[in-house]
Amino acid sequence: MTRRTTQSNMLAKLLVFALFILVGMNVTSYMKGRQVQPPTSNLLRIEETMSTTAPPDPPTDDSVRLRERLSRLTEVWNIESKPPTTAEMLYGYFDTALKSGDMLTAGVTLSKFGITPSSTFPPKLMERWAQLLLETMSFDKAQQIYASSLALNPHDVVAIIGVSRAYRGMEKNAEAVKALSAAAASLSPGDAQGGLALAAELQKSLQNTQALALLESLYQKESQNSAVALTYAFALYNQQRFDDAEKIVALWLKQTPEDSRVNLYYGILLANPLYKQRDPALAEHYLLKALQLKPGDVNIMERLGSMMMEQERYHAAIYVYSNLLTAVPDSTGARLQLANAYSRSGESENARKQKEIAHRLVERDSKEERLNIAISHSPTDYRSHFALARHYLQYGQLSRAYFQLQIAFVHGRSSVEVKTELKKLFEKIGLPLPPTYQVTLL
Repeated sequence: MTRRTTQSNMLAKLLVFALFILVGMNVTSYMKGRQVQPPTSNLLRIEETMSTTAPPDPPTDDSVRLRERLSRLTEVWNIESKPPTTAEMLYGYFDTALKSGDMLTAGVTLSKFGITPSSTFPPKLMERWAQLLLETMSFDKAQQIYASSLALNPHDVVAIIGVSRAYRGMEKNAEAVKALSAAAASLSPGDAQGGLALAAELQKSLQNTQALALLESLYQKESQNSAVALTYAFALYNQQRFDDAEKIVALWLKQTPEDSRVNLYYGILLANPLYKQRDPALAEHYLLKALQLKPGDVNIMERLGSMMMEQERYHAAIYVYSNLLTAVPDSTGARLQLANAYSRSGESENARKQKEIAHRLVERDSKEERLNIAISHSPTDYRSHFALARHYLQYGQLSRAYFQLQIAFVHGRSSVEVKTELKKLFEKIGLPLPPTYQVTLL
C-alpha cells in the first residue's frame, strides 16, 4: 500500500468521524430545542385501531329536532293564563324561549310586562335581551341596553363588546373600534375572563396586533391560568412565532398531560410545515391523544384527516372522515375529502357516491354564501332574511330557516309572505302557530 493511499484512507475515516459528531450535535441541539422529550415507544397511530363504517347521508331535514325544541314552549306561549309573579319566574320564561331558539317569544315575554330597553332590570337578563336584539338586527335598541349597563359598570366587558357590535351593525365602524380599544386599555386587574373575551372580539375585528398585546399583558399577570396561557400560545402560533408558542404549550403539557386542548395544540404545532422542528409522527401521536381525551371532537378529526391526506395515507383518511361525518353528516369539507380519499385509494363506487353528496352540499353552501353577502349589505332588509330562510327550507334546514324567518318578521311585520311561510313551517313540524306572531312587539 502506498503512502498516498494510506493518507487517503485516514482522511476518509476522519471525515466519517467528523460527520458522525456533527449529526450527533444536530440531534442533541434538536432535542434541546424541543421543550418536551418525545415518547420513545408506543406512539399512537391511526391504523392500530382502524375500523371503517360508511358514514350516514346528510339528514333530509331537521323537523323532528325543531319540533322537540319548540314543544317546550307551550307554557310560555300561553303566558296570559299563567303570568309570572316574580322577576325570577319572568326570567325563567325568557330563558326557556331563548334556549329553544324562539327569539321573538323571548322578546315579547319581556315587552308584555313593561320591560323596555331603558328599564333597570337584573343585569343578566338585560344582557341576554340585548344579545337577542343584536341577533335580530335591532342594533339601536341593543345599544341602549348596553349603554345602560355601562352607566352602572364602565368596566363591563360583555356590555362593551355588545356596544361595539351594535355600532358595527349600524355601520359606525370607527366607534366600534374605539369602544374595543378603550376597553383593552382600562381592563380591570384580575379580569382574565373579560380579557380573553375582549381579545377574541379584537381578533374577530381583525385587530390582531392589539389582541396579541392584550394577551401578552394577561399572560404576564396570569401565567398560571391555563386558558390565558394556551390562548396566548395559539395567538403566537398564528403569528408564526412557533418557538415562543412551543415553550408555553410544552410547559402545560408537562403539567397537565391529560388535557385534550394542550395535546391538540402541541399536535398542531408539530404538524406545521413551517415549524423547523416539525415531526408528523409525533404530531399524529398528540392529536390522537387529544381525541382519546375528547372523543368525537370535530376540530381534532379535521386536523387528523388533513394530515392523513397530506401523507397520502388514504385508508386512514377514510377512517377519520367517516367518523367525522358520523358526528356532522352535512359537513361539506369532510364529504369532499372523503370522496377524494376513496378515489385515490381506488374505491371508485364509494368515491362516486360521496362526490354526488358533496356536490349538492357545495351548491347549497355557495347559495347560502351569496345570500349572506346580501344580508351583510343590508342587515335590516327583511327581504334578504326571507330569501335566506327560503333557501334553508329548500334544503331541509328548518332550524336555520326559523331563525331567519323571525328576523324577517321583526323587520317586515306587514309582510304576508313571511307570515304565510311561518304558518307553513309550524304546520310542517306539527305545532300550532304561536300567539307571538299575532303581535308586533319586540
